[in-house]
Amino acid sequence: MVKIHFKYFINFVEMEVALYKYNSLCGELYIAALGNSIILCDWACNKKLTKNLARLSKAFDIEFIMPIRGAAEAIGEAKSKKNSPPSSQIILSAIKELNEYFAGERKEFSLPLTTAGTPFQKAVWRQLADIPYGKTISYSELAASISHPQAIRAAANACAANALSIMLPCHRVVSSNSSSTGYAGGATAKRLLLNLEYSKTPTTFEIKTE
Repeated sequence: MVKIHFKYFINFVEMEVALYKYNSLCGELYIAALGNSIILCDWACNKKLTKNLARLSKAFDIEFIMPIRGAAEAIGEAKSKKNSPPSSQIILSAIKELNEYFAGERKEFSLPLTTAGTPFQKAVWRQLADIPYGKTISYSELAASISHPQAIRAAANACAANALSIMLPCHRVVSSNSSSTGYAGGATAKRLLLNLEYSKTPTTFEIKTE
């Protein structure tokens, strides 16, 4: 079960947060953690990445450190007892679980996640966490599941604002005609993720393209 937190806890001591690059089979992801919680897992190509980073910076009163670091640096920092940030271990856990997911060996993430958004966005993100691996729902079903059946476009916009891609699986939300539709990582990445999950579960779902 994914643990999602929706408040900023004052005992987080890192006011400067590093971004780490993760190269997946679907494209490049940026990962960040605050304290012992993941706050970002977003696509490098996402047109809304800058907006997501700004929202997180404002909500948590932090600054993201540049340049972006690689996985090897994360491993080195975690192993170093000197100047090792508290977030380094959770970054390693994120890399490990992402590796397992892309290898088809993990269906759920166990990482603690912290989000920043409006009450409506948080409701949508909670629902994303409940969509089973290898299953999809439509945007209309997503809106109905949070008791706002008419708010289909708003639910889609909340998915677009999701800063925790894959971990909060907005790629499992498709249009009513089963097309893959828009996605922060691109349509190809969305199809690859769905095909990865469908290959590990019994299904006859056909991924359509628009």
